[in-house]
Amino acid sequence: MTTKGALLATELNHQEYVQRSRLRRLRRWRRLLWPLLLIAALVILIQRESSVNIVPYPRYSTESDLFNEGMNKCYEARSRSQSHNKATSESRVNHRWNPVSGHKGDIVIQNATLFDGELTRNGTFNIHFSSGVIRSVSPTHLDHPIPEGTHIINVHGRFITPGLVDMHSHHLLLPFPQLPATDDVNERPLLGPITPFVRAIDGFKPHDPTIKIIASGGVTSSLVLPGSANIVGGEAYMVKNLPLSGAAGEPVVEELLLEYGLPENNRQRYLKMACGENPKRVYGNTRLGLTWLLRKQLEEARDLHERQSAWCRVAFDVEETSFAKTHHVKTFIRNHGKRPDSFELETLVALIRGELNVNVHCYEPEDFERMLSVLHEFGVHPQAFHHALEAWQVPELLKNLEEKCSVQGRGIWCKSKRTQNPGRPRGQGCPKIGTKPLFLILLGSRKTSLCRQLHPFLLSRCSRTTELDMFGLDTMQIWLSGMITRYKSGRHPLRSSSMVALSWATVTPWNCLSTTPAL
Repeated sequence: MTTKGALLATELNHQEYVQRSRLRRLRRWRRLLWPLLLIAALVILIQRESSVNIVPYPRYSTESDLFNEGMNKCYEARSRSQSHNKATSESRVNHRWNPVSGHKGDIVIQNATLFDGELTRNGTFNIHFSSGVIRSVSPTHLDHPIPEGTHIINVHGRFITPGLVDMHSHHLLLPFPQLPATDDVNERPLLGPITPFVRAIDGFKPHDPTIKIIASGGVTSSLVLPGSANIVGGEAYMVKNLPLSGAAGEPVVEELLLEYGLPENNRQRYLKMACGENPKRVYGNTRLGLTWLLRKQLEEARDLHERQSAWCRVAFDVEETSFAKTHHVKTFIRNHGKRPDSFELETLVALIRGELNVNVHCYEPEDFERMLSVLHEFGVHPQAFHHALEAWQVPELLKNLEEKCSVQGRGIWCKSKRTQNPGRPRGQGCPKIGTKPLFLILLGSRKTSLCRQLHPFLLSRCSRTTELDMFGLDTMQIWLSGMITRYKSGRHPLRSSSMVALSWATVTPWNCLSTTPAL
């Protein structure tokens, strides 16, 4: 009996041990199970909530849609800011060229006296180009082999320069003959004195006959700007003075653009501004009020730019999140909303970001000074002053305030006398030429074709050498227009094959250059 009792007790102890082991294992599984259930519930909750529409926004816009839309704009702004004023790629493609209206096959210009944008090269040169791009520039005496079938043009020592650039023009907006029905140069007075959102391209007339007349004077590219009635007149555009250049031979506005064929986001942007008597005369405000309106608009643009930058900084962090990204996106949009934006202020925000080449119409010394003061307050640096009749009075002031801003004075015979202030003495003689680097007073034209054809002769009256004349007509104009990366000097292959052949002796207003059509 004792043995049976001991065996029974042992068996009971074993069963109790097994039961306790099972309970311990169950408790361990329960410890693991609860976190797993919690994670599963959280994942289900996130997935369910990610499909819910945001109440304050349109029903079709999910948090993900608004986030992606904002991120695309952030990347676009970052890309434009990084690419502005950077050298373009070394692509050997001219996007404007097409095999229908463009020159056929290879062309070589022989025995050219070459002005390369900086100086006149010794000897004569052969220039080979095809498909709208200059392939080589070599001294004639080297007698490099010419591909079979090449069209050869012997210019017998005539000057060859890159196509001249007019940095201030209103043709296409004021076509010939000038009529009220086709005058689209100034937007006034409906939208007020600050109209950065209007675009010159929307008023271009591709049938304007002055395109050919301007090109006949060697000016192959022009910066066409809105007029100067408004403090901010709107966006300007670089055009090629070559009508009907498309494959279909039709008057298409887009085909006039210098950067036609490039994606719009990769193109240079230009802004026209004005100060002084023009906006004052048109709107009846004082300079005090007009300056306040400009500062107010720029402050609104700067505030919007700062809010956009703050949104993008946080959004970039959210995008890099690897765990529960949908949940983070939803939380971000609910806390910060969609990316701040304003269709009306977009151009001025781009100005604050430094994406626009700014060209300012100003006449008088005090207007130069105050305009620079306002622009510098918001970190903006203009590319050039236009029509600067009184800049000769304050060259040192301008060099000290904005060393890399140049001044374009109006041509001596082309300037309109009514624009000069009768209350101040007129300038005597020609404007001073600046002594610091990148400060050069350039004489330009305004509207008429005659003025554009007089370009080279007017400049020769005021500067010191023919090379300086041509530097002002060519390289400085290209730099001011923001296209310096597009036009390399003759020492290297040019990106675009716009050239002018000139034949001259002494350059005077009455001993005119005989020009061949721009090539």
